[in-house]
Amino acid sequence: VFQWLGPFFENNNNLSELKVYGCNFGVGSARQLSLAIQVCSKSLKSIKLEHNQMGDEQLTDVFEAMAMHPQLEELFLPGMNIGRNECIALANLVRSTTTRLEDLNLDSNAIDDEGVDALMDALTGSSLLCLGLSLNHNITVTGLQSLAALLEHPNSNLEMLFLYDNNIGDAGARIFANALATNCKLKILYLSNNGISAGGWPCFSKVLCDTSSINKTFLSNHTLESLGGAPNIPADVASSLALNMGGGKRQVAIKKILKHHQHFDMHPFFEWDLKVWPIAINWFKRARSVVDNNNDDDDEYEDDSDENYSDESDENNDWAGIDNHKLGVIYQFIRAMPEVFEPAPAAS
Repeated sequence: VFQWLGPFFENNNNLSELKVYGCNFGVGSARQLSLAIQVCSKSLKSIKLEHNQMGDEQLTDVFEAMAMHPQLEELFLPGMNIGRNECIALANLVRSTTTRLEDLNLDSNAIDDEGVDALMDALTGSSLLCLGLSLNHNITVTGLQSLAALLEHPNSNLEMLFLYDNNIGDAGARIFANALATNCKLKILYLSNNGISAGGWPCFSKVLCDTSSINKTFLSNHTLESLGGAPNIPADVASSLALNMGGGKRQVAIKKILKHHQHFDMHPFFEWDLKVWPIAINWFKRARSVVDNNNDDDDEYEDDSDENYSDESDENNDWAGIDNHKLGVIYQFIRAMPEVFEPAPAAS
């Protein structure tokens, strides 16, 4: 079939996607597929080879043919029995050729720790936004640490990482939670059906919202929006994930600070006299703007609160009580520097 379609692949200048699903390739037909990919027009943006039967050498030949397409943005290879050697060939392709690749799906393969290590070395600093490695049961804690190192890298652009059904367990959950402490890009980390217990999910709580101080709350992860919808995610983790969906990182930080801190201690700033005063007042103006712009979202969170946060009073609920916080800060300044705020004597 691919031999017959050769002229079509070679002369069609508008072909943007090639998808081959559920085929059983012999050596000859795999060779024809490689040739077809090789001569495809440079308009090709997406190649999807899904759940096909093909020998290891033939699959490596296909990867070499893809080297003719540096413009590729999507590469889907689920269910292709990709192992260690294929990962090395794929890593060479990603590193040297497909520099625009944004979406790489490697679900349901035979990838092990060495394969992950080869891939991560190639993906570090790449343009990749989405990576699928679900249903790769040969990946152990060692491979998970390589994945976590990718998330920790300052040049990582990854926004979605799918790891459904990989036997990650509580130890793996802790590895990823630690990696997210310095990550500000990843939005979706799909960890459902991984044997993570009710004792493993709380490791994400402090990463998403460290309430030990206002500064640590500000420096928490305000980017991650989903852990895959697992049924036993704790209420505080679910709450932080929901807040992370509501705007930019600075806006989310304001919401978390107002939600979790009832007293703003200004004493450490008094050594600068009133220099901090306008900064503090302006912060509350920004907080009020954030609340005003998210009134519709408030209703959504209130619905969730009936189930998860019913023990919280109105004063503690999300970002209510801005005026009380502001008055508390003003009171601290007046009490610390009464001579500054003393009304001027009446003119004689």
